[in-house]
Amino acid sequence: MALFFLLTPNLKGQVGEPKESRTLSNLEVFESLTAEVAGFASDYLKENNLGKNIALELYGDYKVLHPALVNNLIEKGLSVNGSGSAVKILVKNAAVSYGSPFTKSFLGDYYSERTAELSGEILVFNPENASPENTSSDGTSPGSVSPDHTAPENTSPESTLNAKSFRFEVADTVKLSDISQLENRGLPFTSSEIPKEPFWGSITNIAIAAGSTILAVVLFFTVRTN
Repeated sequence: MALFFLLTPNLKGQVGEPKESRTLSNLEVFESLTAEVAGFASDYLKENNLGKNIALELYGDYKVLHPALVNNLIEKGLSVNGSGSAVKILVKNAAVSYGSPFTKSFLGDYYSERTAELSGEILVFNPENASPENTSSDGTSPGSVSPDHTAPENTSPESTLNAKSFRFEVADTVKLSDISQLENRGLPFTSSEIPKEPFWGSITNIAIAAGSTILAVVLFFTVRTN
């Protein structure tokens, strides 16, 4: 059974700056979602009497989320082990998308709704098979990884006693002109197709601005003539 959560937090601020100073980057948004994953994992372990030890499995670019996830798990009172744990968090997908551009006011800047998603599974293993060979001492998964971040086929049905899916999603509004600065091109999962400003909207804004300028000039010379 999969669980889905839609979050609407205040995604403003950065370390060393006032909280309302700027919008979080896409990577920072994903790091904030790891706190939701940690809370979900903590509750799941408590509800099922699974102790406080947990392992992590993050592939490819998702490994950059490892420090944030570890810190959030520790804050929840859990112990993160690279091996020897019968419970593991597998991050399977992280993606961002943008909605159609819109304006908040007449002749105002264009904005877009940004949606970030982080999903995966909590896996419970048979204690006899609780040390996945593909997990390193720091809790990440070494070796070659396919571009889609999929895990190697090394977990047999017999070794997995239970799997609990999760998906957390958060949405906020960002300025269209700022999107390219919020992405990290070195981390593909933080990027997506950026919507273009509507053509007729741009033409209308230019026409109105030009018309206003011409009107102002005409009025100026009319007043001077009088």
